[in-house]
Amino acid sequence: MKFILDSIGEHEEMKFDKNEAAREFVGLAQMTGQSPDELIKSPFGHDMYERIVVRKNGDATLDRVVARVFGDPIEELAAEDHEHVHDENCGHDHS
Repeated sequence: MKFILDSIGEHEEMKFDKNEAAREFVGLAQMTGQSPDELIKSPFGHDMYERIVVRKNGDATLDRVVARVFGDPIEELAAEDHEHVHDENCGHDHS
């Protein structure tokens, strides 16, 4: 399933907003009473974050497939239209 979703996402040149995954991770950390900054440093927390990213990316791809099947308008995600969270979890260097 992951291979199919990855292939479709690549073919469709889909963009994924990782800020959504970061917000969900922060929410889960807060619900468990843990610091998101400390949780992401643990193997469990890092794995949890990666699973959220994979799931959200898959969900976005499935939404695209459903839109194509039913002829619904397809919402394009433009990187410059979305707020970028600048923290240690954003996945790239800001220096």
